[in-house]
Amino acid sequence: MSVLSNSKILIIDDNPDIIDYLSMVIEDNIAANVFEALDGKSGMSIIEKYPVDLVISDLNMPEMNGFQIAETINKNYPNILCMLITGNVDMEAYREAMKYKVYDFVEKPFNDENLLIRIKNALETISERKVTQMLAREAIIQVYGFESPDDFDELSSDEQQSLRTRVIAMISQSYERGK
Repeated sequence: MSVLSNSKILIIDDNPDIIDYLSMVIEDNIAANVFEALDGKSGMSIIEKYPVDLVISDLNMPEMNGFQIAETINKNYPNILCMLITGNVDMEAYREAMKYKVYDFVEKPFNDENLLIRIKNALETISERKVTQMLAREAIIQVYGFESPDDFDELSSDEQQSLRTRVIAMISQSYERGK
């Protein structure tokens, strides 16, 4: 089974035709679970209920635009990647996208092949992150002698991140010495 087939993708767009089109392209080519929302608020509700991997959102929407969605995701759900779709991208939009750690911009009109490559790349990045996090967690448990994985999970996210940073530094130093 492909890593992509277990993925969960949320599409947020105020145009139902765009949602239907993107859902069809994704479901026909990637065996991923697709969720749909017509606005940012509904999209955030879905994210709260389901472990979404990737959000594909329109940039220009009323009430909550794509940058606001990306900012909220980045702040509250850092493991979710966000792609934005728009009809016209300028340099200012690219700067804003970097500020909110947007994974990719996809311009309308869509080219199915290009769109699928970008989605697959995002899902592969997510898969690689998950593997890296799992390996780092296992290394931390071994290096710091936790009795069980639950002991590590009980630490605050800041404490977990601090330990990850130390273990990665230790691995890097070991690697450098081995050269």
